[in-house]
Amino acid sequence: DTRLYIPDRIEGYSVTCIGHLAFTDNTSLTFVSIPDSVTRIFSSAFKGCTALIETEDGISYVDKWVVKCDRFAITASLREDTVGVAEGSFAFCTELRDVILPDSIKYINTLAFYNCHALTGVVLPQHLEFIADSAFSKCKNLQSIQFSAFVTSIDEHAFEYCSALVEIRFLGTVAQWNAIEKGTDWDIQTGEYTVHC
Repeated sequence: DTRLYIPDRIEGYSVTCIGHLAFTDNTSLTFVSIPDSVTRIFSSAFKGCTALIETEDGISYVDKWVVKCDRFAITASLREDTVGVAEGSFAFCTELRDVILPDSIKYINTLAFYNCHALTGVVLPQHLEFIADSAFSKCKNLQSIQFSAFVTSIDEHAFEYCSALVEIRFLGTVAQWNAIEKGTDWDIQTGEYTVHC
C-alpha cells in the first residue's frame, strides 16, 4: 500500500516517536498520516521517500512535520498547520537569517536549528511545549529569544554556545519561568543574557 496511517497506540503503548531511518528510501510511499501522539521524529526517518515528501519554498514536509530545509536558505516561513520540526531539519543552514514559526508548532526536536550561524533572533511559537536537546546549539549570533508561557521543558544543551545571547523574553511570570524543567547545561557558554518576564 502506498498510503500509511500510523496508529497512536500499538499493543497498548502510545506511539510518541518515529525512529532514525524508519522509512528511509521507501519510494512507494505517497502519503503518511502522523498521529498527534508523536512528539519526536528522528533524523532521516523519511530520507529518500521521494513520492512522499512535499517541498514548498525549500522546506520539506511529511504530513504536518518539517523534515528538511534547503541548506542555502536565507529565510524560512513554515506552513501555518505545522506541528513539529523534526531532528536536524535546519541543521547547518548557515545562511538562514530569519525563520517564521507558526503558533501551531508544539515540538522542536533535537538539533533542529543546530549551527544556524546567521540567526540573530527567534520568536518561538505560542503553543510550543518543549525544546529538545541541542535544538539551537551553536547559533553563535543568536541575540534574542522569545518564549511563550506554554513551554514546560528545555532539554540539555538546547542553547549551548549561543555566545551572543543577551535577552530572553518570557511571556509569563517569573514563577512560571522558574517552573520550566531545564536540562543540564541548557545555556552553557551563552552570552550574558537577561530574562524579561
